Amino acid sequence: MHHPRRDILKAAGGAALIAAMPQARAQTWPSKNIVLVCPQAVGGTSDILSRLMAERLGQRLGTPVVVENRVGAGGNVGTGQVAQAAPDGHTLVLGYVGTFAVNPSLYPSVPFDPLDSFTHIVGLADVPLMLVVRADSPARSVDELVQIARNKPLNYGSAGNGTMNHMAGELLNQTAKVKITHVPYRGVAASVTDLIGGQVDLVFASIPSTIGHIKGGKLRALAVTSPARTRALPDVPTMLESKAAPVTVVTWYSLAGPKGLPAAVVARVQAETLRILEAPDMRERLETMGAVAWTPGPEQLVATVRQDLARWTPIVKASGAKVD
Repeated sequence: MHHPRRDILKAAGGAALIAAMPQARAQTWPSKNIVLVCPQAVGGTSDILSRLMAERLGQRLGTPVVVENRVGAGGNVGTGQVAQAAPDGHTLVLGYVGTFAVNPSLYPSVPFDPLDSFTHIVGLADVPLMLVVRADSPARSVDELVQIARNKPLNYGSAGNGTMNHMAGELLNQTAKVKITHVPYRGVAASVTDLIGGQVDLVFASIPSTIGHIKGGKLRALAVTSPARTRALPDVPTMLESKAAPVTVVTWYSLAGPKGLPAAVVARVQAETLRILEAPDMRERLETMGAVAWTPGPEQLVATVRQDLARWTPIVKASGAKVD
């Protein structure tokens, strides 16, 4: 006997199979190890964040995610290599406000376009900076520091030309209309050591690189650069609370891939990243870094890059900073 119902089921099955075919290509992803390029050196915030994400993403995707530190030119080298990689979802990069929004105006040539060379996937974290002085500094607030800077020469250390520590100092100079001299170091640790040693007067540095010295009584925190106070040091005011320099400087991190990543890969990486960042243990890890989870999707990320390019380009130009 003929069963019309069975024919309908067979036809429906066939249709479902055809509908699933574009998906099938995405479902073969990941078909090998995923490389997450960290364009910064081992040990810094970028590296720590890359490793935390790689371990957890690997568990969720059932494929190892391997961190490769490809350093050079303030992050341009590693980031540029990912822009050139095959857009198959097996090569990702840790995006960063410095590489995407500051470097294009700081370096004479950058091997990528921060908007057109990438598929921006998902935000990871916002990390503020802490404005610190020596414990014996006469400055007890941002406003007092600015007052002192108007009357005597001061200098500030940074992790190097064009780093966010440098840009934060330039923003302070331009907003408060002072001329605190920039002293670049190779990395933030060296600048903090010299601050304690008395070679520089102030530093904008991450919370992990300063909190031990703040609690140990060697450094005094004058302000945090985030929009709100940080849970790591709730007694420290924000720069926004000052009269002389009510500014914010937020160092954000994200995941990106080469331009043209399959939509299914983007959706999966985004979804898994959100689950990872919602986990209480990950929130705690971020908190110890003074970071907060920050999770814009592709469109918001593109808007953020655009906004920050517009914000930092004039600051870089006015600072006269150039890096070869």
